[in-house]
Amino acid sequence: TSTHARNNLGYICLSRIELSSLLVLSGGEQFTPDNDAFTYGGNWQTKNTQSTFGHVYVGAANATMSFKFNGKRLVLLSSEAFGKNFEVTIDGKKAESLQLKPVTSGYGASFISELLEDKEHTVVIKCKGEANLDSVVVYK
Repeated sequence: TSTHARNNLGYICLSRIELSSLLVLSGGEQFTPDNDAFTYGGNWQTKNTQSTFGHVYVGAANATMSFKFNGKRLVLLSSEAFGKNFEVTIDGKKAESLQLKPVTSGYGASFISELLEDKEHTVVIKCKGEANLDSVVVYK
């Protein structure tokens, strides 16, 4: 829309602002994919893109990432710029994600685990094709 300015001050006129919250989980601790707690196998590359930490790790088919965490829930964030074709195993069992909306704002949640028992868990992420990780969030 057109606006006016006085005394060299700029103005903007907005006709609509829409905010939404799909899922709010408080108390999570977010980790960059650079964290030493993560062990990578296979072909991974660092790619600069819009993301939490300015880059993502992009894995090729059969690449793996493994780690342990203490807590009740696991969330993986991914960029919309790269694939999200991965499988998550928690404590040796294939884990299903809660239903998610497609990522359309640069990056967002690509996996949210069901509520888990509050204990140490072993996680393996296996790329089934191209897959990327922006960050890992764990909830106690």
